[in-house]
Amino acid sequence: MCIRDRRKIVIDGSNTTGFQRTALFARDGHLELADGHRVGVYGFWLEEDAARRMEEGVTRGKERQATFRLDRLGIPLIELATSPDVRTPAEMRVVAERLGTILRATKRVKRGLGTIRQDLNVSIRDGVRTETKGVQDLRRIPEYVAEEVERQRGLVSVRGELARRGCTETDIPSSSTDITGTLEGTESKVLAGAIKKGGKVLAMRLPGFAGLLKGPDGEDGTRKRLGSELAGYAISMGLRGIFHSDELPAYGVTAEEVQRVAEELGVTEEDAFVMAAGPEATVAAAMEAVAARAASACGDMLPEVRGAQPDGTTRFMRPLPGSARMYPETDVPPVRLTRALLAAVAEMPVEMPEQWVARIASQTGMAPAQVEQIINRGQDAQFEALTGKHDPKLVGLVLLSVLPELEREDVSVEDVTEVTLDQLLAGVSGGLYSKEVMPQVLGRMVKHGEGAEEAAGALGLGGISKEDVAARIDAIVSERADFVRERGKAAMGPLMGEVMREFKGQMDGQELSALLASAIDRLLE
Repeated sequence: MCIRDRRKIVIDGSNTTGFQRTALFARDGHLELADGHRVGVYGFWLEEDAARRMEEGVTRGKERQATFRLDRLGIPLIELATSPDVRTPAEMRVVAERLGTILRATKRVKRGLGTIRQDLNVSIRDGVRTETKGVQDLRRIPEYVAEEVERQRGLVSVRGELARRGCTETDIPSSSTDITGTLEGTESKVLAGAIKKGGKVLAMRLPGFAGLLKGPDGEDGTRKRLGSELAGYAISMGLRGIFHSDELPAYGVTAEEVQRVAEELGVTEEDAFVMAAGPEATVAAAMEAVAARAASACGDMLPEVRGAQPDGTTRFMRPLPGSARMYPETDVPPVRLTRALLAAVAEMPVEMPEQWVARIASQTGMAPAQVEQIINRGQDAQFEALTGKHDPKLVGLVLLSVLPELEREDVSVEDVTEVTLDQLLAGVSGGLYSKEVMPQVLGRMVKHGEGAEEAAGALGLGGISKEDVAARIDAIVSERADFVRERGKAAMGPLMGEVMREFKGQMDGQELSALLASAIDRLLE
């Protein structure tokens, strides 16, 4: 079955479809975790990506407009949805990692940071389902889930408190009050700036909301921070935020101005108020959204789509859409899944991640934990391509040590290609430099766009033969002949330090050690 999604309609001559298409491929699967627990896989879809929103809620003239880019149109996406069987925030990460490795095992999906995103659906008792979109870093999944649980616990607590105070949805005003004249001459940069540009300052009384917009947390640790919820709705409509009475006076708004606003709105000690400034059309739309959100705080919570933020928190994006937005695609007939087609799919060779780890560990002698790191980083194909020419353990060193070391030093390694790594490794196997200096060589290759040989030359590496090194080591041993005869083979340690200082980076440490041992043996003989 193929369906259309009304939400993502983009009217543009270059957009040949004007909507997102979604094709259902499979349903009712499951994923078995290491402890035997099964997590259902509700469905598997193939989607055609739609336009991406670049700018939202910008007022131009009297209209609010959004700007889209069409460069993702037609890109095929896979969407998997699990059933509500995940038991803990930590387990959600495990499920996401397992699904990702299975997809990578097919060798038919694009991999790497930014190509896979998790949308986390969370709900609690007495709460509501929310969808947190755009989670890329799997390590932070438990943070986002825990944050959403605490957010909903706080909203449930606020709703209970409002009920005890007798507040209802009908108590929330349906319109806001223009207080621009009341705040004329304010020293608040935000308010004064909006007024100077011809904008308006609108305010709204929230009966019975005092102390719930940014009050102290409850005794059980639940948050009472409804102000940030209201601000999220205002931001989604194009404003930078709102002011509310629980945090005033502040931000240049004086106590006297707070008092004047409260008097104009008829605010009592039990009440709160919110105000916002901006272009008239934008601020009016934002205050309508704030009023609707405040009213819902007294009743049923609203299902929401929230965006993942880098600090582990989330922000409101839009209401969670329902099934009404979807309708069957009339131009694309269903594809019948015949037994022959299913049999052909079953015959496709797919090596599961754990099988790949076992095979590579057996073939290369590498530790299974190291091999598992490679596949978890999505570098398995790159590893196999490079090990066709180079020592697998050396390749593993580059992928698991050299690249992360450069990342920690803020060297951009995103564009390091297989060709670049092939050159780097060839420099070691060709005796141009030792494996110990690969981070310095690769770092210079990335920063200056040089080849391995050019980078090594710039670093003062290379240009010395094994015979020259052996001759110099013989000379070092001869110069310290009395010390060698006195200490015997125990002279190896002190002399090795001297050899390493002279030839570090020029030759592998094991080779230097072998040449020094031979030189000492010859002298002692």
